[in-house]
Amino acid sequence: MNETQIKRVALFLPLGMDLGREIANGVLDFSRENAHWTVVLVRPPGNLTDLSPTRDRFEGIIGFFSAGMDFRTLKGVAPHMVGVSNAGFDSPVPRVINDDPRAGELVAEYFLKRGFRHFCYAGYDAFRYACERGEGFRARLREENLEATLVDLHSIDLSKGHGETRDLLLSLPRPMAVFVENDHMAVKLLRRAHDAGLQIPGDLAFMGVDNERISCAMSVVPLSSVALAGHALGVAAARKLDALMNGRDDGVREERVPPLGIVSRASSDTLAVSDPLLKRVFAYVREHMHLEIGVEDMAGAVKASRRTLERRFMGEQGLTPFEALNMMRVRRAEELLQNPSLSVEEVAMRTGFSDARTLRVHFKKHTGKTPTSYRQSLLGHFPSADGQ
Repeated sequence: MNETQIKRVALFLPLGMDLGREIANGVLDFSRENAHWTVVLVRPPGNLTDLSPTRDRFEGIIGFFSAGMDFRTLKGVAPHMVGVSNAGFDSPVPRVINDDPRAGELVAEYFLKRGFRHFCYAGYDAFRYACERGEGFRARLREENLEATLVDLHSIDLSKGHGETRDLLLSLPRPMAVFVENDHMAVKLLRRAHDAGLQIPGDLAFMGVDNERISCAMSVVPLSSVALAGHALGVAAARKLDALMNGRDDGVREERVPPLGIVSRASSDTLAVSDPLLKRVFAYVREHMHLEIGVEDMAGAVKASRRTLERRFMGEQGLTPFEALNMMRVRRAEELLQNPSLSVEEVAMRTGFSDARTLRVHFKKHTGKTPTSYRQSLLGHFPSADGQ
């Protein structure tokens, strides 16, 4: 390949976010395997309009664009552009973006499977992605004749000790599933709920979007989140830009990339429970599931007979205690499988299953996937301790 074939492409992405880095990796992987571009990271978000046609020249740009940008000037910098953010404006350039309605649907399905009947969506109505996530969530609930309480994040103060926010959280019916537009805001709202003395996830179970791994792990209660397909989005955006730069415009103005799935952590790791006895059982299981505990251990921990436990579980959950125990173990396994340094055998031991084979049987029964295929769907191109 000679120099004239190598194209200069600029990336305008928020690399402080996991999503931004994953999109960048997808673009770079496409370039290495297909296009052999020279890829340049331009100035941080907010300063793209500083680019000058007389000083900065690229064949293409992939980036997070906003309504205030001067696209006429940017066309002088790069004749071809592909946007990768679901911003709330009529984009003059083609976009490859997350399927935000589908993210909301996944969250609704996740909480419905866990028996929740009270729901809340918290978001900013000024952002298109937030509106679409909320609408996807509510539309899926309406299919079950259920509704969600709406909380406009513009209307509440998430600073520490704010009384109105505390009163709002305490007024919500329990147990309630709370879906927040993104991880950043979910961590804040979860903290306020925790400060108000609410049990997470027993009273309020929380879910965000973006799967910002460090933020989620460092939340006062580790936050469950929808993992977006950043790498796949980057590859798709790069493929779109490559076609544009080579005169192959298919006329499609917007492509959607579905999310990878839900990463379950402690903030939602429960079944919806109103019975105080069962709440204590679930607390015991969360603390001791790495041990090979059984139904007798569960009953003993709350000083109840096995018969009482079975009656209470069937009455509220429609499950036997043994089925509920294995379901919680599988949910914990979903969380641990995010860590590529843990083998499936180690995950089995940490969740109280006797071996990897037993884990596979129960995992497939509850999720429809094997542990390995589930891990691959979330981690994609990252190698795991199993060498896969």
